[in-house]
Amino acid sequence: MHPLHRILATSALCLAAGLSSCVTTVHRYVWNRAKIVDEAYWVKDLKNIELYRVGDTVYAKGFIGPARGGQATNDIPARVLVVRGGAAPCFTPIEEQGKPVYIKVRDGYTQLRKTAAFLHSSDSDKNNGDVLYVSWSAPRYSSHLTELPAKAVRLSERGSSLSDIDVMSGYEPHTDAHKYYAYPLGGLIAVGVDVPLSLAGNALLLGGAVVGATVALPCGGIYTLYEYCTQDAPEEPPTSEATPQPQNTPST
Repeated sequence: MHPLHRILATSALCLAAGLSSCVTTVHRYVWNRAKIVDEAYWVKDLKNIELYRVGDTVYAKGFIGPARGGQATNDIPARVLVVRGGAAPCFTPIEEQGKPVYIKVRDGYTQLRKTAAFLHSSDSDKNNGDVLYVSWSAPRYSSHLTELPAKAVRLSERGSSLSDIDVMSGYEPHTDAHKYYAYPLGGLIAVGVDVPLSLAGNALLLGGAVVGATVALPCGGIYTLYEYCTQDAPEEPPTSEATPQPQNTPST
């Protein structure tokens, strides 16, 4: 591809990025609080989960209760092309209304011990202690207990999980009385905060694309002119000279 063509293509991509949608979602921190899930499941400490064994079945101690809607705080509340962002809606448990529940762990006790032994043997960090790395299905689709039977035994190992139990648990959220303040306040924030921020963000992206194109195009023209002026002239093919023929002199 010709250098000028490459520069033009790059400028076009920058312009497309500038015209892409940049949308902030600050209002959803309040807006989503109108939603609630009646039966959410969670554990308080993902690295120190109480485990109980009933036969070969292992249960993790958790809690059941309502969860209030909101927006995740571990990412920027905006969506921009090529830039990671866009905090997602989430539900936070209302812990003071939670009740203990014992959720069935996906694998049996024997399998958990084998998995833990494999992880510990392949891990250079030997300070993990006695840990069982547990996983589970959504509590709605797997068995759970509100009370432990008398034969339940508390395990000496602590449970650890990479991800929390899905507080949605397959149940659809609904709105409650919080909608009477969440929706109006969220609407005001959307108009007063998100709209100006979105317009400013798109303006910055578009301005950057225009500046990039303004700089790139003259540079491309200069480079093309330089390339034309400095290229070597084509060599002419060699011409064969005619061999002189001897002239006949008149005889005397």
